[in-house]
Amino acid sequence: MQHHIGHQAPRKSIFKTTDVDQQAHNLTQWQQIYDQTSDGEFYGCIEGVTYPHSHVFKEFTQ
Repeated sequence: MQHHIGHQAPRKSIFKTTDVDQQAHNLTQWQQIYDQTSDGEFYGCIEGVTYPHSHVFKEFTQ
C-alpha cells in the first residue's frame, strides 16, 4: 500500500454563538450581515469540514 506524504486529512469545525454579529463573522471568506428583526435570544451554529481544496458547511440560526 502506498501512502501519500503530505496528504492532509479533512478538518471538522463547530462554531456556536448567541451573538448575531459573531455568527456572520464565523463564516470565513464570506461577507455577511445579519439583522435580528424580533426580540429574543439568538442562537447560531456552523458545522464545517475543510478539505484541501474545498469547505463544506451547514449553518443553523434560530
